[in-house]
Amino acid sequence: MARCGGQAVFLSRFVPVVRTLTPHLAGATHLPYRRIAPYSLLAAPLWAGAEATIGYVAAASLQHIITYGGPALAAGAAVIAAAVLGGRGIRSRARADHRGYGRRGRRDDERTGRGAVRPRGGGLAQR
Repeated sequence: MARCGGQAVFLSRFVPVVRTLTPHLAGATHLPYRRIAPYSLLAAPLWAGAEATIGYVAAASLQHIITYGGPALAAGAAVIAAAVLGGRGIRSRARADHRGYGRRGRRDDERTGRGAVRPRGGGLAQR
């Protein structure tokens, strides 16, 4: 850092995590500010211009992706939601069967029709 501090500051502007750490490292090595300021002043507008250009190009590409990929994305989300909800239903039935409750909320071993009623809903009451 002492020998190539200015170049390190310039290049670190373009690397996300390193951009945050480089000023701290420069300060920790007691690098004079006047030695790294010109590199920082040159790199800052270059970085801002590059980021703005990348954002502009990405926005144009995103319109094409949304137009053509939107229906596929919606279908994928629906499949995932159905899988999650189906899995929860299967799991809750498996828990009810494990506890000895039938589908109507009554214990299987009671034949009088006045069996213990299974608590409905979720939360802490079931635990």
